[in-house]
Amino acid sequence: MLGVCERDVSDGQGESDVTGSASGGAREGGDSPARLRAPSPARALHRALAAQGAYVIALLLALDGALVVGRRRLDHGRPSGYDFLSWNLALALVPYAVSVGVAALRWSAPLRRWLLLPLYGLWLLFLPNAPYLLTDFIHLRMTSPRQVWYDSALLGTYAATGYALAIVSLDLMRRPVRAALGRGASRFFALGAAVLAGLGVHLGRVQRYNSWDALAHPWAVLADALDRVAHPLTHARTTADALFYAALLLAGYALYQALGGTRWGDRTRSIRGRRARGDGLA
Repeated sequence: MLGVCERDVSDGQGESDVTGSASGGAREGGDSPARLRAPSPARALHRALAAQGAYVIALLLALDGALVVGRRRLDHGRPSGYDFLSWNLALALVPYAVSVGVAALRWSAPLRRWLLLPLYGLWLLFLPNAPYLLTDFIHLRMTSPRQVWYDSALLGTYAATGYALAIVSLDLMRRPVRAALGRGASRFFALGAAVLAGLGVHLGRVQRYNSWDALAHPWAVLADALDRVAHPLTHARTTADALFYAALLLAGYALYQALGGTRWGDRTRSIRGRRARGDGLA
């Protein structure tokens, strides 16, 4: 995809050169070949939002809000029993917000990339909250058929939102690793992050830990997690859950890439690189 973008840019340069040479004779002394113009602010904003998956996530968030409002109407304004979903979704947005901040900091302060390290730690701490929404189906209550169908759609939309947040967030955090350390290292990073996220989902759903416990009692949570990692056969349920959610996250991420999830980010990076080198961008 990046090759296509660069070919389009070079084709545009060829056409500009022909135009510039044709009109150069009419001007005294001749001018340099016409340079490609940088994207307009609106187009650059669109590319940045597309690269961050903002359109899909915004649509899912809108659906989440609409379904919650509809659920309250079904209960005539009374609490529906699914109010916890809003809190879980807020926690799931944290890793995505951190990844967007990392992407912005990477471009605005390229010489201060060491500042990204604590942000990566914060991202890993909150990342399990995104795929954690996939487990909220255990709260589905079998009441009337109409409510079962509606609640299934509600929980499914929240789960899809958390899944999308985890995938896009992982993609945004992998890009700096790939740029700094290469493709192979970035693949190991994605694999490790997915396994840690799967472990975090298990610790949250089964062991009932949360991100605040990791902040308030870090050594206790870390000791428990390390014990489960060091003795995978003893803690077979933990191992199975971690691998299952890791595989689910990696499968979604592979599909996201196959559908061109990084296309706009790669094209924007190519254009910025040409502008920095002065390769014909105004």
